[in-house]
Amino acid sequence: MKNILWTGGWDSTFRLLQALFIDNETVQPYYIVDHNRKSTRQEFLAIRKIYLKVKEKIGTSKLLPTKIYYRWELKPNASISESYNSLKSKMHVGTQYEWLALFAEQHQLNDLELSIQSHEHNHQSQLQKLMLENMVDFATENARLKENFNKDLEIYKYYKFPVLHIKKQEMADIAKEHSFDKLMLDTWFCHTPIFEKPCGVCKPCQISKTVDAKVDYSPFGLLKRVF
Repeated sequence: MKNILWTGGWDSTFRLLQALFIDNETVQPYYIVDHNRKSTRQEFLAIRKIYLKVKEKIGTSKLLPTKIYYRWELKPNASISESYNSLKSKMHVGTQYEWLALFAEQHQLNDLELSIQSHEHNHQSQLQKLMLENMVDFATENARLKENFNKDLEIYKYYKFPVLHIKKQEMADIAKEHSFDKLMLDTWFCHTPIFEKPCGVCKPCQISKTVDAKVDYSPFGLLKRVF
């Protein structure tokens, strides 16, 4: 069984559908509600829509109901917070990686699949380069930190990184080849939606524009740059 952190976004949905349609695996999705996230409603809607369409195509015996947890219920862990702050002092790290580690530690999960996707070499972040240097089984679904990994990466020890080697367009091509490309159109990726539509200007929206997919962006997105 695959334990997948699922947000309804492009990368995690690709991995979920890849596991179901290509690998014929049973999937247990996890979603952590972040009270600071502006796109929570859209992510829930995407998850429900995709779940129902998967049910129509193959049933849901392989796709288990999503387990939902809440960020504000996570217990503090001084060691994890110290590791996060140490890494953050050296390079950019998203705040979600602290509380995702808190979640994994609290629930004793050591095989969560975290769907971080690949970037072109010259666009790789300092963090991604460090992770690649400390990876074993890279370019497989079992990619994870090696046993003697750099301790700066302590908060990432809970995960596998099954799509770290796959670029966005490659995901789109694989989805089309295996006939789940239309399901990928129901994903949600925008961090700051405007009137229920992707803003078109946040980083995930900019990345989405590199993929050959039809997305109805909000016409008001450019106003964010003005105001």
